[in-house]
Amino acid sequence: QRSNEEHLTLSDDQEKQKITDIPTPIEFLSYIFYFHGICVGPLCFFKDYCDFVEGRNLLVIPTSKISDEQEPIQIEQPSIFWPLFTKLSQCVIWGYFLLAYTPYYPVEFNLSKEMVSSPWFKRLCYLLFSTFCARVKYYFAFILSETVNNAAGLGFAGFDKNGIPQWNLLTNVKPLQLELATSLKVTIDVWNMQTALWLRRVCYDRIHKGRTLGVFVLSALW
Repeated sequence: QRSNEEHLTLSDDQEKQKITDIPTPIEFLSYIFYFHGICVGPLCFFKDYCDFVEGRNLLVIPTSKISDEQEPIQIEQPSIFWPLFTKLSQCVIWGYFLLAYTPYYPVEFNLSKEMVSSPWFKRLCYLLFSTFCARVKYYFAFILSETVNNAAGLGFAGFDKNGIPQWNLLTNVKPLQLELATSLKVTIDVWNMQTALWLRRVCYDRIHKGRTLGVFVLSALW
C-alpha cells in the first residue's frame, strides 16, 4: 500500500504542470494554433501557455532573498530587449551560414564517387563541415521561433538566484555547447531540448521500471 501511495504522489514538476479542468474547445484550439508557435514551435506545454495567456507567468518570487514562505507577487514583465537582441544576432549568423554555405556543401556529396575516392583527411573535413551546415537550418529555425515567442511575451521563466530575468522557457537548442560537446549526454541535453523535456514528462516520469528503454521506444515510434 505504501508503494502504491508513493507512485500516486506527484513530483513538484508534475504538480505544477497538472491540468485540473478539461480545456474548452477555444482554449485547446488557441493552444494548437497560436500564431507564434504554429510553424516550427518550439514546444510549449499547455499549462505554461495558459499561464502566459492569463498573465500568471509573471506571478513569481523575483529573488532568492525572498523567503520561501512568502506568497508569489505580481511583477511587471522584465525587459526583453537584450534577450531579443542576442537571439536575433544569432539568427543573423546562422542565417548567413544557411545561405552562404549549406547549398554548396550538401551532406549527400559524402557518398559520391568523387568523395569516396578522395584522401581520408579531405573526406573527414568535408564530413564534419557538411554535417555542421546541415545542422545550421535547425539552429536558425529553433532560435528564430524562440525569438518570435519571446517577442510576444512567451518564454519568461522567472529569475535566477542573482535576480536576473531568464527568457529560456522555450529554449530548444544551445548551438555552441552542442558543437563543442565532449560526450553524448551533453549532446542530448542541448539538442531539441523541449522534445526531450516532453519525453521525460510524458514517459520517463510516469513509469517505474525500464524508464530509459521506454523513452527510446516512444521516441522511435513517434
